Amino acid sequence: MKLTKKLLCAAVASGLMAASAHAQYQNTGAYNKPQTGGVRPTYNYAGLKYVVQKLDEYDCSQDGLNLEGSFAFTSQFFARGTFGDVSDSEGKCGSSSISFAGGYRAAWGSSSHLYGLVGFTSYTPDNGDGDSGLLLAGGLRGYVSPGVEAFGQVQYTSTGDGELGVAFGGAYWFNANFAITGDIGLGDGQSSFAVGGRLTW
Repeated sequence: MKLTKKLLCAAVASGLMAASAHAQYQNTGAYNKPQTGGVRPTYNYAGLKYVVQKLDEYDCSQDGLNLEGSFAFTSQFFARGTFGDVSDSEGKCGSSSISFAGGYRAAWGSSSHLYGLVGFTSYTPDNGDGDSGLLLAGGLRGYVSPGVEAFGQVQYTSTGDGELGVAFGGAYWFNANFAITGDIGLGDGQSSFAVGGRLTW
């Protein structure tokens, strides 16, 4: 039942995003995908993802929704935040998490940014004690072809015994305001896969 509700929420949210994209298509007659060369990814956006995560230590697979957002204060400085809630059908695992970080980005090539993040992260498991700590991350994000964005990121958190992870993925932009996203994460004793949608302004 929990999984059904999460999938329904994700489907509704994605449907609303797709409707927005279709409305713009009807108004403009074209999707106007971002082009490579002189155009770089935006840091003003909100997104919703469906996440599947495997925890090796607990022999557990869990899934849920993750809400993310970013806001650019200047052409270099921005802030990024996330909130996620995952669980499994057997009640063996599950948790909620939140993070907030400030970032700095610098142009790299003609259509990419190098960026760094410093912030705070916290998680609360359904069973057991939670933890919070420092978040450090850095990566490369840019367009690899018209309308197609890719990224790679290395991240460290001081929670637990300290956790190091990598993530990579991308986005396909239907127009200047709506994209579908996908990413894979690998870390200490865990792996994840996520798909979702993103709106920008």
